[in-house]
Amino acid sequence: MGTNTSALNGYVVDKGEIGSVIVGYRNGRVAAVLLGDDVADVVRQLGARFSDIAARGPCDDGHGVARKVAAYMDGEDWTFDAQTEVSGTSFQKTVWRAIQSIPRGRTETYAQIAAKIGRPKAVRAVASACAANPIAILVPCHRVVRSDRKASGYAWGMDRKSAILASEGLDKA
Repeated sequence: MGTNTSALNGYVVDKGEIGSVIVGYRNGRVAAVLLGDDVADVVRQLGARFSDIAARGPCDDGHGVARKVAAYMDGEDWTFDAQTEVSGTSFQKTVWRAIQSIPRGRTETYAQIAAKIGRPKAVRAVASACAANPIAILVPCHRVVRSDRKASGYAWGMDRKSAILASEGLDKA
């Protein structure tokens, strides 16, 4: 008998070599993927950003997303196949969709993303949308870099961004 994924409400924590990951589920869909140094850090982040999910407590990981994200951070490849329920403004969601089109092993600049969404002067707003991304790795904002192609800013730390890019075969720190 399979897991009733529509009943998934709460969170799952896992740990990889470069930190912990917490996946928050709401109504069976992934609403949050946050990265941190340890379990206490990611649980704190979840409580600050998604208090409704944190209040539900731990749940089963019916989609295996937490384990897959932790393994991805350690260099394994995978295809995401769970549904998401992402909260954000219309602009943020447009940016996040554009970022999802960046393939593994490649980067794009904030300016390229701004141009891609038809808002070439919105470079800073694109950077802000990256910073607000609630689903790390699944929306690969770690693949967005400055115009000089150097990595800058990452909600979960530059060391983690550099490590994830390195695991994808890039050296952009």
